[in-house]
Amino acid sequence: MQVVFRVDSNKTMGIGHFMRCLSFAQFFRDEDIKVNFVTTTRSGYLLKMLEEENIGIVHGKRRDPQEDINCGKNIIQAQLD
Repeated sequence: MQVVFRVDSNKTMGIGHFMRCLSFAQFFRDEDIKVNFVTTTRSGYLLKMLEEENIGIVHGKRRDPQEDINCGKNIIQAQLD
């Protein structure tokens, strides 16, 4: 099984959403479920948190929600193949 979170955040918005998703991601990871974040975040400290938690990072494109959806689908499809 795999879970993909779509999360954006920066210094002024989205930190709460990011942290809540990170909490869920930690739970899933602890249950041996692969977790990826699709994000446009470029904040070093947030990306470092994901790396330290062994959570995959996929950099999405800004202002292109369809590309992000396709990215999530591709991540999941790769696990099924």
